[in-house]
Amino acid sequence: MDNQKQAEYNREEQKILAEIEITRADLYVFRESKEKDRWADLLDKAESVVQEKPEYSKRLNNRVNEVIGNLWKRIFDWKEFQRKVIKYFIFIILGELILISVYYYFVDIVRYGFYTSIVFGLLGGTLGVVLNLGKDLKVEESNQLKTMKLILRPLIGSVSGVALYSLLRLNIVAVSLALDQGFVLIVLSISAGYSERFISKALNDYTLKIFNK
Repeated sequence: MDNQKQAEYNREEQKILAEIEITRADLYVFRESKEKDRWADLLDKAESVVQEKPEYSKRLNNRVNEVIGNLWKRIFDWKEFQRKVIKYFIFIILGELILISVYYYFVDIVRYGFYTSIVFGLLGGTLGVVLNLGKDLKVEESNQLKTMKLILRPLIGSVSGVALYSLLRLNIVAVSLALDQGFVLIVLSISAGYSERFISKALNDYTLKIFNK
């Protein structure tokens, strides 16, 4: 009877340890957030409980399973939030592409470069939301802060596009004259909207050139 009980405990132990490992592997959805560290610590404690208590009581067993269950719920909620954001912003991107198509047909891209930089900077910022969702938003942040970041990112993209256009007009950013100017402006505006570091790097390079003269 004792051997049978021991074998049952061992099977239950291995089952829970395997579930803990699977759950720990799925923590990647939280990226480098504080919540990821907190849940990782709880999983470590749950694992130590199982390993140090091969004949752990039903109460301890329930506590370990409760930790795992709560974490899976949190993971599911975060994934669901990301899916909804991506779905909405894909529709926004499609709308922007329609707007850009109309704009491209009726407007001279180079002549009205200021507005071009706004439009394509907005597109770059929106793409940045979709492609960097896990980096820009933290799972432990409030919904209000997340919403504000989602709204501001495309707007900041437009501002970055305008900043890029200003740098081009001031010859702070140089581009090859062999390339089509409209194409260059579009690509650079999208790049500036996608990543604000593009602008800071351009200014940094320009500053270094001045001091090296």
